[in-house]
Amino acid sequence: IEAQQARIHELEKEMEAEREANRLKAKGDRVQRKRDKRRAEDQALQIANDTPYGLAGYVWTSNGTRGHRVAQGLDAGMIWVNSENVRHLPAPFGGFKASGIGRDGGDYSFDFYMETKNVCVALGNHAIPKLGS
Repeated sequence: IEAQQARIHELEKEMEAEREANRLKAKGDRVQRKRDKRRAEDQALQIANDTPYGLAGYVWTSNGTRGHRVAQGLDAGMIWVNSENVRHLPAPFGGFKASGIGRDGGDYSFDFYMETKNVCVALGNHAIPKLGS
């Protein structure tokens, strides 16, 4: 009976060690999948940004954090996450690279279509100093 109990104890130790090994393997697999997803994300950004244009981009994902991260990495002037072409008209419109110069829409339009100039006008009589004297 003692031999049987010793063998049972041995088997329990082996099972516990195997459970721990499986737990560590599962954790390692999760870390590796996370790395693989990030690597795929980086590769997708590289492909998307490898163009002379950058007007608009779309990100479709079920992960909101990833959507924000990828949107930040895209070289485009307008990016929609899980949406297509829904735009508030006063929001800035325009692209990066060869997809346009400046921004259109809202206050950004003024900067693009106007040259800022400072004009000073005297509304009364005042002494004008002579330069160089």
